[in-house]
Amino acid sequence: MSKRARQALVVSLVSTALISSAWADEGTLLGKATLGISLDYSSLYIWRGAVMTDESVFQPGATLSAGNLTVGIWGNMDLGHSSRDGLNSGREDSGNFTEIDYSIDWSDDVPGVQGLGYSLGAIRYDFPQFAGNPTTSEFYGGLNLDVLLSPSVTVYYDFDAVNSTYVSFGVAHSFDGLIPIEGFSTIDVSASLGWGSGSYNDFYWTPAVGRADDMLNDLYINVGVPVEVAGWTATPSVSYVTLMDNDIRSRDYDTKSDYLFAGVSFTREF
Repeated sequence: MSKRARQALVVSLVSTALISSAWADEGTLLGKATLGISLDYSSLYIWRGAVMTDESVFQPGATLSAGNLTVGIWGNMDLGHSSRDGLNSGREDSGNFTEIDYSIDWSDDVPGVQGLGYSLGAIRYDFPQFAGNPTTSEFYGGLNLDVLLSPSVTVYYDFDAVNSTYVSFGVAHSFDGLIPIEGFSTIDVSASLGWGSGSYNDFYWTPAVGRADDMLNDLYINVGVPVEVAGWTATPSVSYVTLMDNDIRSRDYDTKSDYLFAGVSFTREF
C-alpha cells in the first residue's frame, strides 16, 4: 500500500470512529449523528470550468454529520462512452467510477459576530481510472454571511500534487411563490465566480504552454426547483458555465467555452 493510500485510510478510519462514537452516544460533544444521501444525474460533468466528462454521469454521495463535524464520500460514474480530462480523451469509462472524493468538514458560527459562519476542512480526490491512480488533496477555509443573497467566499489550497490556490465567491437565494403549482413554489438560484492562482491555472489549463498568470477562472450559475417526493427532495436543475479569461478560453481542451446542461438531484437525511 502506498504512503498516500495509507494516509487516506487513516483519515477515513479516524473520521468514521469519531462519527460512530457520536452516533452511539447522544451525550457526546458532537451530539447525535445524521446520515445524508445524495443521488445525482447530470448531462455533463464540469469542475471549476473544466469539462471532466462530456456525456451523462451518475454522482452518488453520502455524509455523516454530528454537531459541527461532517465526513463524506462522493463519486462520479460515467454513463457515456468517453471522458474529456485533457489527458485521456476518448478513454472508455462507461459504467466506471472515474473519481471518488473523501471530505471532512467543521462548520460553525464565528464567535461574537452575528450572522457570520465559517467552514474548515479537507478534500482528497482519487481518480481510479487514470494510469497510476493519481490523487491530490486540498485544505479549504470559508466564510458565509447570513444576509440577503447569502454571500460566501471559500479558499482551497492544494498541498499535494499542485501546490496552488483556487478561490470561489458565491451567492444564493430562494424565491418563494413564483410557481403557481403546489409543491413547486420555490426556485433556488445560486452563482459562483472562481479565481485561480498562476500555479493552479498553469497545471489545469496550460499543458505544454508557458507559465500562466493569476486570473479569473469560471462563472457557474444554477437554477433548481426542489420538490418533496416520497420522503426525498428531488431538484431538477439547469446550469450554465462559462470561462472568464480569454487566455483560458483559448487554451480550453474543447472548442467550446460556454456550457448549458441539465440534471436532477435526489437527497434525503436519516
